[in-house]
Amino acid sequence: MKAPTPQNEPERLAALDRYGILDTPREAEFDGITRLVARLCDVPFAVINLIAEGRQWFKAEIGFGVRETPLESSFCAHAILQEELFVVPDTTKDERFDGNPLVTGEPNLRFYAGSLLKSDDGFPLGTLCVLDTEPRTLSAEQVDALEVLSEQVMKLLELRRQLALQADLTRQLNEALETRERILAVVSHDLRSPLGTVVMTAEMLREISDDPEVGRAADRLDRASGTMRRLVDDLLDYESMRAGKLSMQPRAIPVRELLERFGAEVRPAAEAGSIALEVVVDTDASVRCDPMRIQQALVNLATNALSKTPAGGEVSLRASLDEGGVALRLTDTGPGFAPEVAERLFEPFWRGEDSRDRGAGLGLAITKGIVEQHGGRIAASSAPGAGATFTITLPRAA
Repeated sequence: MKAPTPQNEPERLAALDRYGILDTPREAEFDGITRLVARLCDVPFAVINLIAEGRQWFKAEIGFGVRETPLESSFCAHAILQEELFVVPDTTKDERFDGNPLVTGEPNLRFYAGSLLKSDDGFPLGTLCVLDTEPRTLSAEQVDALEVLSEQVMKLLELRRQLALQADLTRQLNEALETRERILAVVSHDLRSPLGTVVMTAEMLREISDDPEVGRAADRLDRASGTMRRLVDDLLDYESMRAGKLSMQPRAIPVRELLERFGAEVRPAAEAGSIALEVVVDTDASVRCDPMRIQQALVNLATNALSKTPAGGEVSLRASLDEGGVALRLTDTGPGFAPEVAERLFEPFWRGEDSRDRGAGLGLAITKGIVEQHGGRIAASSAPGAGATFTITLPRAA
């Protein structure tokens, strides 16, 4: 007699499908369980049997030599209709198996016991079952072994499913990262190319006209293109830093040389804003760093300080020995910030509620990343109305 179809069959089959187990190759862990349960129950047949649509499929089996059989002759199709262990002591005395070809012909099965394999949401997927060619029963110890091992089968199935999900998520993540890198490469090229054209246009305007209004327009083009270039560079640097691919070429360099470069680059912007720039070097020490990257970090801090400092104010950078290495302290006379804001300053894309900055909010995050990749540290301190101080500490060169 063919077993009735479970009332919740579509949902049960969907639960089975979520495990992705059907028609997979044999696996040693499952084969080991069938060998163990066959030995413990002293039977010639043991199966991890999953009831699929129109068939029963064996993830592991001992004694049958096949991986699936028709559903019409399935003992396990009856077992999944039960709530507990399904035991048939003598198949010839159970009307459900009258005319069953596995009973009336080879292998002439006479005994069946199956412990349910239930999904985490309670659907019966199949059984771990043992079969014999003689009528019999199982001892209490054998029943316990069968039920415990069926739980282990489900744990293996669940582990296998979770590993498959993790592998799929990893694949999707890698694909997303590759896509992001391709997009960034396109963005870098497609934005930088027209920016170069804008800069050339500004230069041409200055060359072909002495009109002050044309000159002011060219200046606006320069400022706009410079802002856009910094945004693109910041985005690319930040993504490279996140991926651990930010290029570094460290070497020993005197701190005095670093600060001379800094002054030469920042002083024009300070003078344009009528802000005094002071650069003081109190040490002849050297640091091992990538000069271009540390220059980038210092200029990021200075750009931030100049944007906050009013005309007539001052920005200073002082280098001195510190017990942790060489300290580079950049101080401004801007409005400052509340102490609780200090840690948030280095968060990516954070610009503050009252910020008028036109950047992406990545400059300080990139600065922190650069400093930390050099084995250094950065800190900020301030109070409202008292200006701000940013301190970079770098290890001294050996």
